[in-house]
Amino acid sequence: MAAISTLRTVLTVAETVFGTRVDADDNFFSVGGDSVSAVELIARLHEAFDREIDPEVILESDTFAEMAESLHALRMNESA
Repeated sequence: MAAISTLRTVLTVAETVFGTRVDADDNFFSVGGDSVSAVELIARLHEAFDREIDPEVILESDTFAEMAESLHALRMNESA
């Protein structure tokens, strides 16, 4: 599982974007995700992690937990 801090950040940002509680097992689209919320989520994650976020990470992740896993792996690769 992604580092807990990465997952917490993803969930906090997603809750801000969607205005409702989201769980790690929720899917971006099932909580109302669309192109506008994808752009907002990408921008806020960029701010939170201080790195560019590939839209594919958002759109191709089955769950927010998977999204966090991808982001965590990218962060670890950059610091290596």
